Formats: sequence, C-alpha cells, structure tokens
Amino acid sequence: MKSNFRMFLMFLLITSLILVFNYAVIFIYLASAVVITLGITYINEEN
Repeated sequence: MKSNFRMFLMFLLITSLILVFNYAVIFIYLASAVVITLGITYINEEN
C-alpha cells in the first residue's frame, strides 16, 4: 500500500511538472509573438 502511494505521488509530481512546462512553453510562445508583432509595427512606423 505504501509503495503504491509513493508511486501515485511521483505520478502526480511528474504530471504537474509536465503541465507547468507546457504552460511555460505556451506563455513564452505568446510573449515572443507579441514582441515580434510590436517590433514589426515599430519598424513600419519608423519607415
């Protein structure tokens, strides 16, 4: 019973880490997209 509980805790830890990593990747992707669009508009305004 105790080993099963430990495996369950490890499973929860791994899944939460994967979810956090996925959210971080999505956030970085959105932030880079915003920065690129802002840079393009800035360059267009300069020209």
